Amino acid sequence: VLSQLCAPGYYRDSNDRSASLLGSCTRCPCNNHEESCSATPDGRVSCSCQSGYTGRYCNSVGEAAGNAKRMIKE
Repeated sequence: VLSQLCAPGYYRDSNDRSASLLGSCTRCPCNNHEESCSATPDGRVSCSCQSGYTGRYCNSVGEAAGNAKRMIKE
């Protein structure tokens, strides 16, 4: 049975089937400041930034940033 879960800090990229039929686990592009990330059907990655981080790639520090979802293109 193939696992559908990726390790924390990774998301399932169903466009890249080089590793498995389900797609490969690809590193989140959020500068290691994500709570989680996931691929959306339109080919973007949705990052949920850790508290205190914001910006397209969770690379800005801000007091009111708390867990903001950001849509980014791959």
